[in-house]
Amino acid sequence: MARRRSLFHACRGTIFNFQIRKSGITLLLVILVLAALMTISLGIFNIIFTELQISGELSRSFRALYASDQGLEYALYRDLVLGDICPMNSSPDAETPCPGGALSIYLDTPGFINCFTFGYLDSRIADITVIKFGGQSKIKSVGHSDCTSSFRTVKRAFQIIY
Repeated sequence: MARRRSLFHACRGTIFNFQIRKSGITLLLVILVLAALMTISLGIFNIIFTELQISGELSRSFRALYASDQGLEYALYRDLVLGDICPMNSSPDAETPCPGGALSIYLDTPGFINCFTFGYLDSRIADITVIKFGGQSKIKSVGHSDCTSSFRTVKRAFQIIY
């Protein structure tokens, strides 16, 4: 016992002399509660951020759908009323695309779809392909949400066969 006592007195003031405290459990509980709250708040932030992205995609999708619809209506008007898009070819057995490839409808002024011209400009809003085959016509209109070729550009299409 005497030797044990001397070791105890010899080690006083070093790392071996520590007191047992019960306050560490409080710190552990606080860290666990904060981690749970942080996880919940990050989950809520992720949901809100995703919803905001989806709402932005919906407006671009609407613009693309509207551009596609306008392009299809315009091509139908030009084909059925004016008759100046792709006159019927003399060979009804072969699939004949329009001369020069696909027709494109462009927007004259930036902003919303209000005036159309034919041509190959940088502000494409709808690509229209007209194919006539065996007395039938196939018109496909692909609308774009933006007038740029970005990875965020949304495309929507309509197709009609008559």
